[in-house]
Formats: sequence, C-alpha cells, structure tokens
Amino acid sequence: MGQDVSSFRKTSPNKALHPCIAKKILLETVAAIATLHNAQIIHTDVKANNILFDGISGDNELTKEELDTHPLEVVGRFKLSDETEHSVFAPRPFDAPAPWDMSHLDSEAQTFRLMDLGHAQWAGRQPTVGVFGSIALRAPEIVIGSNFGPKLDIWAVGCLTYELLAGEWLFNPVGKDDREMEADLLAQIFAITGERYSKLTLSRAQWSDDIL
Repeated sequence: MGQDVSSFRKTSPNKALHPCIAKKILLETVAAIATLHNAQIIHTDVKANNILFDGISGDNELTKEELDTHPLEVVGRFKLSDETEHSVFAPRPFDAPAPWDMSHLDSEAQTFRLMDLGHAQWAGRQPTVGVFGSIALRAPEIVIGSNFGPKLDIWAVGCLTYELLAGEWLFNPVGKDDREMEADLLAQIFAITGERYSKLTLSRAQWSDDIL
C-alpha cells in the first residue's frame, strides 16, 4: 500500500484536494463501505488516515514483486457472518507518493483501499466497545449513546468529503477531556446543521443528561 490520504492531502499548499481526486477517493471508499455493510459489518473508524493509495489500477507487478520478497505480517484473524475466516495484515506503505496536483487522468488511474478493521463491529449486535473513531468524526448518535448502526460510517464519509475539499475538518471540538470535547462537538453539529433530537431518541440515549 502507498501513503494515506491524510498525508497526501497535507502535501497540497492549501491542504485541499482537487474535486476530481476527492471524487475518486470517495467513490472507492463508499464502495468499500457498501461491501462491509452488505456483510453486516460497520467499520466505525472511517477517516483519511485509514484510506491508502493502492497504486495504479491494472498494474500489479510492483506490488506482487514486493509481496513475494517481503510478505505481509499477519496480526490477527476474523470471521464474517458466513463463518469464513480471513487474516488481518499489518499495514506496510510502499514508497511511491503521488503528487497532490496529479492530472484528472492520473487520478482516475489510482486505486484506494479502506483499511483498519480493528474497531469494526457487527451490525445489529451490541457493540463491544463504547468509543468509536476520532472525536471530530463521531456521529451525534454515538456521542449521546443512541441508535448505533451503519449510518455512523455514512456520517464519517460526509465529514471526510468536507475535509478533502475544504482542507480542514468540518468539526474541530475542544475541551479538557473527551466528555467536554464531545459536548463541544454536539454544539458545533447543532450550529451547522440545525439538527435537534426527538424526545423518543433522547429517551433511548445513554449520555443525553451528561451532555445536552
């Protein structure tokens, strides 16, 4: 794998990417998320750091040669809902950074991979952890502890879209600890979206009294 999209974005003078490059990254990220969701898996940590360049589409000789010489390290195993077992590999970037100002044709030739299923959860089951992803990318329902589900990945894609095109995070919460930062995150979300939660949603929330 190549460099991550976060590092790639920061090589641009204004930290933003051309729409044609952002579009290709987002299309392949959404396709990966759709594959996971069809398998009843929620990624929970969709972010630019977890999206890696995978070289030029259709040109696998360099990758094959590298893997034949230095096989990837297996760091774990996981099972899908159909009980098939798969390996989890440690990431290892290849030294082939792409230019931030690549042409439209070059961006179309690139392929990207959504990585790091270390925090993935099964859809429709009780989450095994209580914290998901970077605070700035957390969906509001995660912050208040209500309605855990695949939509939290879609929220992260929305935040990622803004980041790639604007060159900065959509939300940048501050605070002395996680709870203060989550409260500030909700305030920023409400200020930008105008979204408010129904009494029914809040009645199912675990943390609404602490934050709202």
